[in-house]
Amino acid sequence: MIERQVERVLAERGSADPALGAVPLDLPLLEMVIEELERFRAERGLSWSPERKARLIGLGYGMMLEEKESSGGKAEAGRLAYLFKAAS
Repeated sequence: MIERQVERVLAERGSADPALGAVPLDLPLLEMVIEELERFRAERGLSWSPERKARLIGLGYGMMLEEKESSGGKAEAGRLAYLFKAAS
């Protein structure tokens, strides 16, 4: 299932290979999503499978990337809590 989602994202955004004209990952944004996910889990004592974490990180990254692009470069980390709450 995760593989299909990754393939879909790559098809929508381009290949992971920058030589092919793909948009590189926004690493600080990805780090923010991972940090927020881990903070949320730790505060609530949640134990999620690697598959669930990967899915939430992917969804959260996409959500924050869209917000960053539409708001002129700013993404609000607190908005991720809505996604994480829905998953718990």
